[in-house]
Amino acid sequence: MGYSNSGRNGHTALKIVGELFGNIGWDKKLCELNKDEVMVMAVVFQSIEGIEDVYSEQYLTEIYLRYGGARIGLDPETDIPF
Repeated sequence: MGYSNSGRNGHTALKIVGELFGNIGWDKKLCELNKDEVMVMAVVFQSIEGIEDVYSEQYLTEIYLRYGGARIGLDPETDIPF
């Protein structure tokens, strides 16, 4: 799956995102998010460092492309941050 066991201080990327979603509400749909919730998601996602230390670059690139990264205006050759 591309996972390697490397968690610094127990704050893995998935744990941070899980805590964020727990604060917002797991049952909330994307269309129900308010502006502040969307903004905090963007800020938290940008602040997560080291995801490339936990997941292989190949795996991250594959899921990035699978879920539309290249279709949202980013160039996979130059804009993928890993």
